[in-house]
Amino acid sequence: AIPSEPRLRTVLIGEIVDTLGGTVLTGEDKLDREVSSIVVGALDVSSSVSTFCRRRDAVIVTGTMRSEVIATALGCPVGCVVVCGDNPPESTLISYAHECGVPIIHTRSEILEVIETIDLMLSGIRATSPEKVEIMKELLRRWADVDLLMDSLR
Repeated sequence: AIPSEPRLRTVLIGEIVDTLGGTVLTGEDKLDREVSSIVVGALDVSSSVSTFCRRRDAVIVTGTMRSEVIATALGCPVGCVVVCGDNPPESTLISYAHECGVPIIHTRSEILEVIETIDLMLSGIRATSPEKVEIMKELLRRWADVDLLMDSLR
């Protein structure tokens, strides 16, 4: 069996923006960053700090009304914050996000829909970069009998 390779289960922030049809509020220059997990920002602030700080490459998904959760996420080394709701977050949070260098994406979609969409994106292997294609080729060379596979397809 071909072993699991975590580097293949990542998604670019830009892909998330495109899939959600979201608006990039900050961090336009960081859309090529990869994220590999999702955290729902529904915790209290003290729980959020420890959770967010342990998940360096996470997408934090929360509602517009959770300003304290958004601020906490921005102060941690997370991948990006996706804010769901009719209105974007307040301008002080946008300024803080610029200072921290964390992308904020706003979408009017429901939180549950956003979580399901991003989770689906992260659950599959996506050959979205030359590096990922090379990793896949190496895994196949090392662990698969490609000749047998090709013979069975004929």
